[in-house]
Parts: sequence; structure tokens; C-alpha cells
Amino acid sequence: MWILIALISAFGWATSDAFVKAAYSKCKLNEYFVVWVRYLFSLPFVVIPLIKIKIPHLDVDFFLWHIVWIPLETLALFLYIRAISISEISISLPFLSFTPLFLILNGYLILGEQVSPVAGTGILLIVAGSYLMGVRNLKEGILGPVKSIMRNRGVKLIILVAFLYSITSIAGKMLVIHSDPVFFSFYYTAVMNIVLAIPGTRGAKRSQWKPCWKYLIFAGLFYALMTIAHMTAIRMTLVSYMIAIKRLSGVISVFYGWTFFKEKEIPVRFTGSLLMVLGAILITLNS
Repeated sequence: MWILIALISAFGWATSDAFVKAAYSKCKLNEYFVVWVRYLFSLPFVVIPLIKIKIPHLDVDFFLWHIVWIPLETLALFLYIRAISISEISISLPFLSFTPLFLILNGYLILGEQVSPVAGTGILLIVAGSYLMGVRNLKEGILGPVKSIMRNRGVKLIILVAFLYSITSIAGKMLVIHSDPVFFSFYYTAVMNIVLAIPGTRGAKRSQWKPCWKYLIFAGLFYALMTIAHMTAIRMTLVSYMIAIKRLSGVISVFYGWTFFKEKEIPVRFTGSLLMVLGAILITLNS
């Protein structure tokens, strides 16, 4: 069941990003405004499930993990929005698949989670798929693809985001364990609304974002779907397994980049995405 929920999270993530990219492209919105308004519009959708649950008791550990999570999550968000605003989503977003690789080490050091050889192979395949995104530059040598992708500012930002998410994903799991998936989905969204309100409200005038309000509402809806699914799935399995499956959002992003934004070099990017799918299958079969 956690695999299905993680896939729903991946779909919500990629679809929300596509709407954010569309809003940014159409209205030239400030990144600070975009990252805030997505949380703002997702808030009503995470409040509704909250009605059906009992509010959990929040212990000291919850707030200690909260101190670790907030600054890193905020930094990752701003870098993430900046990355997708300056680069093609079909080349940059698949590099979030580096998160599970970082998580192998962090998950072991912080949570004591051990990844099996089969699942570890699956995670490495997901990373190899990202490598293929730059395979057209093999004429520069075996490190050609690496050099190519590292010349892309958006990709470099996304790899940094992937590392930050490898830490915040662990912190997020601990926060869920010490609360409740549905409650923390609301709590997470509400807290980020507060943190981002000041820079967000200064980011755009009403006349600037009004033509894009439909894109922003759908961005919020699918982000809420992603958040609830993420918090539910991450409590059910190892963090590295769940995030590896969620990173299949990169495959969906390649499809969106080709279909809606007319991005190029889709065949090689799709091939890399298929490697990521194979890696996810290995993780699934091992679960």
C-alpha cells in the first residue's frame, strides 16, 4: 500500500510543479511569491481531512525535530522554486532522484535504517538514470554528461535541494512518528505559510498574479495531495525506499515538459527516466 501512496505523492508533486512552471512562465511571478502562494492555496485542502482525526499530543521530541526541519526545509524550497523557474523541468527535476542516494548514508547514521543490496541497486539505477540526462555529451569523455549537467545552474540547485531533502525527509519522518500523518500535513502547510508570508506577500502585485490564479489553485490542490500522501507513506517504510519511489515524479516531469512546455531532447531524458523506473521496481520487489 505504501508504494501506491508514494506514487500518488509523486504524481501530486510533478503536477503541482507543472502548474507552478506555467504560472511563472505566463505571469513572470517572483519565486518568493510562488513558493508561498502554493502553500496558501493548499491549506484548505489539508484542513478538510483534519476534521476526522483526533489532534495528537506533541511531545518534546516533536519540537526538537521541528527546530532542525524548519530552516532546512525553507532553504530547500526557495532553491527548488528558483531551479524550476530558470531551467527546463524535464532536465532539472529528475535530479531529485539523488535524494535516496544521500538518504542511504543519512538514514543509517540518524535512524539506523539499513538498505538491502537489491534495494541499494535500485537506488543506484535511479541515480544512473539521472546521469543519462547528459549522455549526449559523451564525446567529452565519460565525465562529459557530468560536466554538461553541472554547467546547468538549475541542475546544480536541484542536486543541492536533493541533499537538503535527504535531511528534511528524515526529520519529517520523525515529526510524523511523534504526531500523525494527517495532522502533520496540516501542521507542515500552516507553518510554512507563516514562515513564507512576509517574503511571499512582497513578491507580486495582485494585478500580476490575477491572470494566473487558476494555475496557482491547481498547484495548491496537487501540492496538498502530495503532502498528505507523503506523510502517510513515509511512516510505513524506510525513508530511502519511499523517497526513491516518490522521485519517479521526475519521469512525470519529463512527460509534462514534452507535452505542455515543448521541451527538447525528450528521448534521452525519457531513457534516463526508464532507468529510474527500473530502480523503483527493484525497490518495490524487495519491499
